[in-house]
Amino acid sequence: MRKKLMTLVGAAAAALALVALVPAAASANHGGWKNCSGYAGGYTRGGYELGLGNFRGYDMNCASVRYAARHLRNRMARTWYGNPNVSFFDGYVRWNCFANGAIECYELQSGTTFRVYRFG
Repeated sequence: MRKKLMTLVGAAAAALALVALVPAAASANHGGWKNCSGYAGGYTRGGYELGLGNFRGYDMNCASVRYAARHLRNRMARTWYGNPNVSFFDGYVRWNCFANGAIECYELQSGTTFRVYRFG
């Protein structure tokens, strides 16, 4: 009887551990890069137009990328020659951006990232 009880307790503990791991694994998986093409509209001070690239994020969609890209464009317009190495707050989260071919912006808490390309 005691052996059956220990087996049952062990199985219950394993099931609880599995249930606890599933949401953590789902939030860590961003589903890869998703395409979100289009223009952010307007020009930076350096005369660049920004085109949307792709993004990855658990809660992000194209409308959110466009919203953040408009804030990026406005922030770049306030820098000397449209410097893409900026940090800005879009009203929801703080984005940190850097140029590495494309301009890549990331948000630390959720791990969300999007890419923007300069034309001009």
